This record gives sequence, C-alpha cells and structure tokens, in this order.
Amino acid sequence: MEYERLEQHFAMPNDRGLINYVAFSNELDTIFTDKTLEKNPTTLPTAFQAPSILDPKDVLNSDEEQVLIACLMRLGTIATVLIKPYF
Repeated sequence: MEYERLEQHFAMPNDRGLINYVAFSNELDTIFTDKTLEKNPTTLPTAFQAPSILDPKDVLNSDEEQVLIACLMRLGTIATVLIKPYF
C-alpha cells in the first residue's frame, strides 16, 4: 500500500510506470540532511515534517502492534546471530 502511494506521488508525467527518481532522492535527502550544510556547516537542519501523503488513520490496533513487536524482536535476534560469527 505504501509503495503504491509512493509510486503515485513520484510518478512521471508520461505515466508509463516510471518514477521521478531525482525528486524522490531529493525529498528523501531532506529527511536526513540539508543541502546547504556544505556552504554553512554551522547551521542546524530543521526538524523533519511528514508529508501529507501519509494517512494518519492507517495505524495498527493493539493486537497488530504486539505481532509487529514480536516480529521485530525475532528479526533482531536473527540479525544478531548472523552477524556475530563474523566479528
């Protein structure tokens, strides 16, 4: 669902299933950094404000949240087990 929203938001005008990668990349960069930091290194980036394409009604109920937490905990365990032998 989220991927479809992103595709619609960044769709190219010709609508051939292509996305505007430059616009996507620039918007993604605004979350983590400010393009003017190289010229003004002492400035602080502004806090990120979520775009209006996100649906605030699309939230998890308590049962779904518990399943998500269990899944993330399991994923963290698996990732730790897979990474640990190499270090």
